[in-house]
Amino acid sequence: MESFVSGVASSFSSVLAKCALDSDGPVQRHLLRPSTCCGERPEEWTDKCKLADAMLRAMFFVTMLSLNAMGLSKHIDGMKSNGSAAGVALSTCWNFTATVAFGAVLFGEQFFFNRIWLLGFSLILLGGWLLSTVNISQTAKTKKS
Repeated sequence: MESFVSGVASSFSSVLAKCALDSDGPVQRHLLRPSTCCGERPEEWTDKCKLADAMLRAMFFVTMLSLNAMGLSKHIDGMKSNGSAAGVALSTCWNFTATVAFGAVLFGEQFFFNRIWLLGFSLILLGGWLLSTVNISQTAKTKKS
């Protein structure tokens, strides 16, 4: 479970970094531009809109740092409970899976039309599932002894 939380937290922190640092990111496209204080180009923005943009970016940046810290902490916990190699592999598997989901849902990225990409993604999911089941059964056997 720690590896899952680590991977998803790390992936979502990347989404927040994109929102905080991208000059034409989703925050600017969807939150600020439709409002009355913001024009289409940043040169047209009022001081109120520039302040709102800076505050939103700062909020996303601080949240990104917090999620990264939590993800790193959970990553270390996952390595302790699953072993270092399995913990890293599981965290990376969940990070990649969450990145695909966030990219498709939030940014409209289309991954699913490439057969080789789908094969690779399927193998990553299969490997993550296999590692999860092996670690669970080994942990149960160890606790029973």
